[in-house]
Amino acid sequence: MTAPPSIGRPAAFLDRDGVLNARRLMLVRRPSQVRILPGVGAAVRQLNEAGLEVCLATNQEWVGMGYLTLDDHEAIMAKLVAACEADGGRILAAYACTHARGDPDCDDNKPKPGMLQRGAREHGLDLSRSYMVGDNAKDLMAGRNANVHATVLVDPRWRTRLQAAARYADHVCHNIAEAATWIDHDFNRAQ
Repeated sequence: MTAPPSIGRPAAFLDRDGVLNARRLMLVRRPSQVRILPGVGAAVRQLNEAGLEVCLATNQEWVGMGYLTLDDHEAIMAKLVAACEADGGRILAAYACTHARGDPDCDDNKPKPGMLQRGAREHGLDLSRSYMVGDNAKDLMAGRNANVHATVLVDPRWRTRLQAAARYADHVCHNIAEAATWIDHDFNRAQ
């Protein structure tokens, strides 16, 4: 008798800028410029407690374009991971596409699904039971292109009528805390 195929673990893939840290007019070039949004650590913990792995997936083409060094980028990501884990949450993996925008050899730059697919391969994640949380159309399209269960738009100013991204969202919320609560309920309702 053969064993049934194993089912991968579900995950929530979180974008960085506008979801975990405040989106700024100027490029964030150093860790000291990062402004962690309220409730980030508690939201990550809630997602973990709901039974989801949490991964970061962010486009950071500024590195490939020479506006930001790889060392500064990595320090910024480390600060964000530490902030997510400060309240007991756990980040499974952090993915960043640092290729210049339009690089034809890149499969990671959202809206391409490469970062999510890599996370699934490397960590045994089931994308069909997973979520993508972002603040723009590219984030949500990456989720759809990866065939995730649902996409969540974080729209802090409730500009969904003006933001084209809303058409790619299965749910729209104000911040990461509301996104985590919606995902928690949606995921547990499907179990």
